[in-house]
Amino acid sequence: MSKATLRCITSVKPDKVKVEAGAKVAPLWARLPFIRDDEKLGRCFWAVRTTGNYSHDCVLGVAMAQHALRHMREDTDRVYGMLGSIVIDMMAVGEDAVGRGVIVGFFGELDRAIPRRRAPQVFGNA
Repeated sequence: MSKATLRCITSVKPDKVKVEAGAKVAPLWARLPFIRDDEKLGRCFWAVRTTGNYSHDCVLGVAMAQHALRHMREDTDRVYGMLGSIVIDMMAVGEDAVGRGVIVGFFGELDRAIPRRRAPQVFGNA
């Protein structure tokens, strides 16, 4: 886990939520399976461990990316994106703990999700 200081995402604006007195409302990011809060270390945006099997890790990475993509589409009130925090915590945890397959699967799925446009030809047919 990262020894990063606690980072806070305000995903739900308080004025948009009606809550009974004393009830706690979990922010949208709290349902993401790869984010964990630790009382000592703070929030870790990449609490995923390798299975030890490259193929299984690729599938795990794809699943984590699908959760992240769904969250990014649904959480329109977030203050900033979380991808930077995910990358920082991936690096802090280290490739051995994360697993190369998890990283490949995660970013491969993000890459597939990015809309593509054909770039204009700038230098002719080259």
